[in-house]
Amino acid sequence: MAPRISSHPASTVSGSQAPGGLAAAFAGVDQRGQFIPVDENWRQERAKWNHDIQSGKLPAQDPEDLVVSHYFVLQEQAFALVKGEGDWVANAANLASLLFNNLDDVNYVGFYRLENASARAWRTDTDGTAGTVRAGVHDDIAGKGEERGELVLGPFMGKPACVRIPVGTGVCGVTAAKGSATLVPDVHAFAGHIACDSASRSEVVVPVFDKNARLWGVLDCDSPTRARFTQSDVTWLSRLADVLFHHE
Repeated sequence: MAPRISSHPASTVSGSQAPGGLAAAFAGVDQRGQFIPVDENWRQERAKWNHDIQSGKLPAQDPEDLVVSHYFVLQEQAFALVKGEGDWVANAANLASLLFNNLDDVNYVGFYRLENASARAWRTDTDGTAGTVRAGVHDDIAGKGEERGELVLGPFMGKPACVRIPVGTGVCGVTAAKGSATLVPDVHAFAGHIACDSASRSEVVVPVFDKNARLWGVLDCDSPTRARFTQSDVTWLSRLADVLFHHE
């Protein structure tokens, strides 16, 4: 199911008709996965593509183009919301609100932060240089039980949520333990699922890394519809989660 389409002009850009296809049309991330600024010339080109579609010079885009263009708009809006603000609570609150109010068919969007983890319980395989933000691999074998810490509820939108989740427990805890995203089409089929909202049927959780490439927490999105999320959601929610600590 596609996200709710924004009224922003970019939501009607056809990436497949742009030079280089989607990769060029919605470029805002370089080959290393690092965010790059979008210059004014690029914005003008995108506006021209939008005008050509509305005037009938270019055909309407396929559903995947709509998903990508909508998420790209959300990414731009996210950067605008956090620009110049260093308080993670304020930024996480705005990002959760942005996603909750612009993604269709979701009943929860929120952040959990990692707390009380023993330093010896985690190993990060990264040299900390540019382009390695996603290279963090967290060893949940070295740390056992309480040593791995817990996820503590942060800013969110939706019904009251679970306050503390042990690392390795539930979708959020498993995501933190392995340091990579978890896509769950049916939460009832996920062993150990923690039901904070009984209406939830599907879920996607992506890790959040700080500026030092260390696991900071997770971003959790739930839906009352089974199989609501796809791999495209995983990709773009991961990029949006990066905005929390990787912005101007």
